[in-house]
Amino acid sequence: MSMHPPTRAPWTLREADFPIGATSYERARYLLRYAILAPSTKNTQPWKFVIAGDRIAILPDFTRWLRISDPDQRELHISLGCALENLIVAADHFGYACDVTYGASSEGPSEAVASVTLQPAAAGTPRLRPAGLFEALSVRQTIHGFFTARRVEPAVRRTLACLATDDDVRLALKHDRGTTCALAALSAHADVAELGDFDYRRELARVVGEGAFGNSWPVSKLGQIVLPHMNNGASLARRDEALMKDTLVGLISTVDDDRVSRIKAGQLFERMCLMAAMLGVSVHPMSQALQIPTLRREVAKVSGTSPLHPQQLFRIGYAPPQIRPHTPRRSVDQVIVAAEAV
Repeated sequence: MSMHPPTRAPWTLREADFPIGATSYERARYLLRYAILAPSTKNTQPWKFVIAGDRIAILPDFTRWLRISDPDQRELHISLGCALENLIVAADHFGYACDVTYGASSEGPSEAVASVTLQPAAAGTPRLRPAGLFEALSVRQTIHGFFTARRVEPAVRRTLACLATDDDVRLALKHDRGTTCALAALSAHADVAELGDFDYRRELARVVGEGAFGNSWPVSKLGQIVLPHMNNGASLARRDEALMKDTLVGLISTVDDDRVSRIKAGQLFERMCLMAAMLGVSVHPMSQALQIPTLRREVAKVSGTSPLHPQQLFRIGYAPPQIRPHTPRRSVDQVIVAAEAV
């Protein structure tokens, strides 16, 4: 992990500061200021970027891979998909046509999981993404607490459902209590299993100690010391089960279960998060049950999505109004690497 602690400074950016007359490198660099605001598993921000001419390549940063909680790199690649989606939304807003290539291209770094080639869009070219998503890039937040009793309206559900436009990536929105209770029970089961594992707690403690969740330095370091020796799986399970039971639950699944499918799932998830922020709705990822193979299969069964592969489970609702600080981010300079360094 980086020796430079993340800060909240990356959230303070302005559309008016986009360097229109600058070099292509400086414009690409500014677009990446929006990409790094994407959510990621436990806020690990497992991405690197290479800028080469009109192309931006996205690479995994395996030093930030959580090997215990994410052994198959499912969440790592979903996180990369979220960053890719932010980049596309920002580029689209500033008048670029985006040609997305999944996997390494012949002209880019071999580690790349995707690359975006930027060209000025011709006059009258339709936008790639719905209007308004750009404004949500700098206000979107993940909400971990309880939602209000207000139900998500059918019109909001329909708007979110329309964001799934790829036949290989499916979105299911579940609000019947039988299904949400079953998914809540699986999530609770996963909490107990994960937090009962000392290595999982030690890995989580390392992330906490590095300040990923925005706690003060003393609190972060105290958490790093205490967490490995504190199994609070049962209490967390009760809380998470209560959180999920009576809310709208979303599940993104894919036809295949490869790296590209997971990146595309991440793109859809972030598109949903941005649209939800626009609509005043909150999103809370709760994919712990997908990190255990047997429970992941059960999620597919109880949600009625089998034989698709579940990739991202989350709940949707209205959070009580309050000021919440954004979680910290690494700076753009910390995540851009030179092509020859890859």
